[in-house]
Amino acid sequence: MVPKLSETHGGVPYQEMPVKITNSSTSWVEFTVSQKWKDGTLSYFATEYQQENESWECKKVENNVPPGTTAGPYRAKCDEDGIATVTTIAHDGSFQHLSTEDISSRIANTACHQECSSDTGKKTMHVFKVPCDCVAAAALAAETDDMGHNCSVPVTCTQQVFENFEGGEAECWTNGLESVNGDSTQFLGRLGVNNDVVFRTFQVPEEAPKLILEFDFYDIGDRMPHDVFILQIENVELEFDFGISSPGQIGNFVFDIVNYSSKSHVNVTIPQSYYEDGQLYISFKVVADSSIDDDSYGVDNFKLRADCTSRRELDQEQYGWKGPVQEPSFHFDDDGYYCSAEDFPCEGEGEDTVYVCHYSARTGYQTFCIPEEDSEVLRFYKNDYCGPCVGGYGGVNMQ
Repeated sequence: MVPKLSETHGGVPYQEMPVKITNSSTSWVEFTVSQKWKDGTLSYFATEYQQENESWECKKVENNVPPGTTAGPYRAKCDEDGIATVTTIAHDGSFQHLSTEDISSRIANTACHQECSSDTGKKTMHVFKVPCDCVAAAALAAETDDMGHNCSVPVTCTQQVFENFEGGEAECWTNGLESVNGDSTQFLGRLGVNNDVVFRTFQVPEEAPKLILEFDFYDIGDRMPHDVFILQIENVELEFDFGISSPGQIGNFVFDIVNYSSKSHVNVTIPQSYYEDGQLYISFKVVADSSIDDDSYGVDNFKLRADCTSRRELDQEQYGWKGPVQEPSFHFDDDGYYCSAEDFPCEGEGEDTVYVCHYSARTGYQTFCIPEEDSEVLRFYKNDYCGPCVGGYGGVNMQ
């Protein structure tokens, strides 16, 4: 289970997810918070969360905090949907020219208002939704962000992921920010000093022979000769020379670059061996020395699609069921799980996965495909049941 970023204020991103789940139940979740905002020391960071007695707590770590320093574990109370809200506030003098807004009024409404009241304009705030169990995590992954963009939409043989960053898609990327260029077009960036990397993991069809990645790369300002742009796919870093417009190959990756006056269009073919588990990690990184105000870069018109010419799409009618089952599996016994894969198997997802219907006050009823052993958590949700949702509720979410 992983936390999900729901709000960001101040404009200074973290470099890696700072919140990590260490233990949980259906009523509480334990987590740690690490210094992931700077490679160097940070003045301080503070964490706000609701305790089990429903009071709000603020924990502060200060005095030039080295990178990677971990605080906690802390224990937060879960709401009726199995979600805890955790807010982090980081402060450092280097944020002075990076912050995009004064968040003093927001801090004043938190339990950390006394600990974080000084030095206006040098802070950044992140609000996380932290799942307390696997069903809540599945519902959280399928939830759309505030702009209405669903970050969990998978790539399939008939569905591509396309993002032009005009509708909040940058929130789906870790460290993702949206900027506007001279043509009033929004893009993912700006990438440069103090905001050098964005990354994300996509769900992709493992049976597809290959994936095709396309994007536009913007050069903003004066590119320095020693600046480096790196596209990372899984554990392989691809360093591109944008001074040349031609097809080429780096390792197992075939690519094509077309250069224009201030941007380049990149097309990369990704072999099947890099996503055999159905997951694909992609990051964009820039190595530069000049200030981001003088020398920066951006990504736009991101497209990821699968080439499945040898595969037919599964018939969606396979998910049809006659009705809800409020009781556990017909084959349930003292040694079995609450929902049995024999009674409620997920189609095409392995022998030990089951369909369950989960209710959330935010999103209503949704069907999820989860490991059979994880179905034990349904004992604690009175509105949940084994099998797909019926009555016209949402689609199937594979976890």
